[in-house]
Amino acid sequence: MPWILDAMYIDPSRMRNRLCTDIWNSFNNVPYIEDEPDALNGTRGYLTEVFFNDQYPGRLLPYRKT
Repeated sequence: MPWILDAMYIDPSRMRNRLCTDIWNSFNNVPYIEDEPDALNGTRGYLTEVFFNDQYPGRLLPYRKT
C-alpha cells in the first residue's frame, strides 16, 4: 500500500483532519465486514514532527491508504 505525506496546509491547527478521520473510523464500519473481518475503513496515521536537512518544515501526517 502506498504511503502519503500530508502537510495539512489548509488546517492552521494541523490536527483537525486527523482528528475527524479518527472519530469517523471509530464508529463507521465497512459494509462487507462479515466477508472480510480484518478490513479497515478510511486511513490510519499519526502526527509526526519532521526534520529535513537540519530544517524543521513542521508537523506532517504520514499515513497509509487502505
